[in-house]
Amino acid sequence: MGRVADGFGICMPDLLPAQARGAGERLRRRLAEAPLPTPSGDLGITCSIGLSLGAAPALGPAELMERARLALEEAQRAGGNRVVVAA
Repeated sequence: MGRVADGFGICMPDLLPAQARGAGERLRRRLAEAPLPTPSGDLGITCSIGLSLGAAPALGPAELMERARLALEEAQRAGGNRVVVAA
């Protein structure tokens, strides 16, 4: 896990597509279920997640990151608080 531009990247090798989507959905759900307490009241948290799936060496790191970025943008355009897997 690490900072990537204005977001975060997580590498999860050896996951099947359904497992990767499930991991993204669990992360999204847990953030939404854990509001951040502030002096003004609880602050709800949502996130948009873009997933890119592929096996090395078929897809290099740069292509995987670009596909994830495009999936993230699609999730945001669709209203956010969702997981999108790159086509």
